[in-house]
Amino acid sequence: MVMHCQACGLDYEQGEREDRQTHARFHDEFVNGINWKPDKREEVVYSEGDFRIVQVHPASPWFLRRRAIKVARRGNQDTSFASGVYSEYERTARALVGIIGGRAISILVMQRMRGILETTWASWDDKSAEARRELKSFIRELPGDGRPWGCSYLWVLPKCRGQGIATKMADVALEESALPREKFPWLAPFTQSGEAFIRSYCPDGFIRGWTEIERT
Repeated sequence: MVMHCQACGLDYEQGEREDRQTHARFHDEFVNGINWKPDKREEVVYSEGDFRIVQVHPASPWFLRRRAIKVARRGNQDTSFASGVYSEYERTARALVGIIGGRAISILVMQRMRGILETTWASWDDKSAEARRELKSFIRELPGDGRPWGCSYLWVLPKCRGQGIATKMADVALEESALPREKFPWLAPFTQSGEAFIRSYCPDGFIRGWTEIERT
């Protein structure tokens, strides 16, 4: 009999032992975070108690990049961005992975931003086509050696939300980018919860970033 798990979304054959075991492993990581054993080759950029943030970049060991991919894929099961959110083959991206007690429970992806635009929330909330065209005309395109790091993706495991983890991830991203909060770019589109976080983190407005620019 084929069962569908309402919590993790996996279909499995209840009568097959291997299927049940596969579901148990998948369900466990879906709900509790991706297994992440400590390794001396990790680049730990923040640590407090049993929480640490590991930076993964193109020069990191292959197994760490694969782990980060797995965390990103778990995140995107919640956010559903069609183009994906992180690739180990992306040479201009790095990931900050948050880990608690041997489980990866958050990820923030940083990318170089090709263009930026400083905007207020009032301007962002104006959804008219004219306002969008006007905003787009003010995008500042940056040369290759002047492109800042910005956040292209941020996710926290649902059971770990409301504990300040997203804020700490963003704080560490600011330190790694060497930018103040009011100058740090964020790549749109945002999920509803993502926009709510950025509004609270940057209440006076924010820097919108683009990794690619298409002008019409």
